[in-house]
Amino acid sequence: MTDRVMIHVQHLLGVGHLKRMAMLAGALAEHGAAVTLVSGGPPAPQIALPSDVEFRQLPPVRAKDLRFSGLIDGEGRDVDDEFLGRRRDKLLAIFEERRPDILVIELFPLGRRQLRFELLALLDQAQGRCRTIACSVRDIVNRRPARESEALAWLQQYFNLLLVHGDARLTPIVDSVPGIGAFRGRIVHTGYLAEPMPGPAGEGEILVSAGGGASGERLFEAAVGASALLRGKVPYRWRFRHGAGTPSARLKEWRAAAASGSVFESVAPDFRARLRGAVLSVSQLGYNTAVDLMQCGTRAVVVPFEGESETEQLRRAAALAPFGLRVVHESGLAAPALAAAVRTALSAPAPVFAGAVDLDGLTCAAETLLARQ
Repeated sequence: MTDRVMIHVQHLLGVGHLKRMAMLAGALAEHGAAVTLVSGGPPAPQIALPSDVEFRQLPPVRAKDLRFSGLIDGEGRDVDDEFLGRRRDKLLAIFEERRPDILVIELFPLGRRQLRFELLALLDQAQGRCRTIACSVRDIVNRRPARESEALAWLQQYFNLLLVHGDARLTPIVDSVPGIGAFRGRIVHTGYLAEPMPGPAGEGEILVSAGGGASGERLFEAAVGASALLRGKVPYRWRFRHGAGTPSARLKEWRAAAASGSVFESVAPDFRARLRGAVLSVSQLGYNTAVDLMQCGTRAVVVPFEGESETEQLRRAAALAPFGLRVVHESGLAAPALAAAVRTALSAPAPVFAGAVDLDGLTCAAETLLARQ
């Protein structure tokens, strides 16, 4: 008998959450499940969706700002109760149509509290009808001491499984949620969710990449300056991968200021191949970037994102620094500091993660979800 699985995911800023759940949906489909992936974020054509997974789009919302002060719709308007009600009703209708045996909710209740208007209704509808209700989280969850008791109460009330997509030897979930002990016995650290790596491309380059917004622009500004400072001192071409929405005027400024021969281009599907072939990566340290770096073993200088109350990337950097990643903090980010870190990283051995970090999370997560309890 084929298991029916429904996954709910919401990306509010970047698209990393959607990418992870698309990977998990594909792994479940490969294991024989009939999977419906429900996304509440803006359309993300850059994310490859598995052909054997049904994709359903809710009326999209995204974060109003980096402080997550509110939700806005696809047109940039503040959402109202009528909009949220329509969205909730559509989600509940999808559940009734698909009647899943297994429900996976990404992040909530350990995050995405702004979506409780629809997710608590979905959980009420699913309780007693789904064999498994699972919460799926990345390796690190932002600490929310004031909200922890509320989140743990919902976790105890509705969920019988917590999948943590990381390695407990590096980032145990108790470091993120100190009170999680009461849920012990229903927690599985799956290992990191990693796709097969492509062959290398563009060997011998310094690859700079970052997300959009002010934080990503600061990293690019510093990296452009570092490339100029290191002109003639490092024998490698710089390749800058920027977001598709980067203003043309800003790109013109960067091209004029960067080391000669530097390449500026939008994000493209060959990023992971470029990363594998690069002599050095300069980037932030979101989950997917960290997994790619661990798979490739590429030398790296990382600048963890430090948004308001956001500690995820800082804590991930602290866990991975002992393997040889060089860390530059946003508070000290400037061209000279970044140039110094680049020179240090280039002269050091490449990091080695093989055997020390579990990167087989997709297999573990799929098998755990589909196991009959």
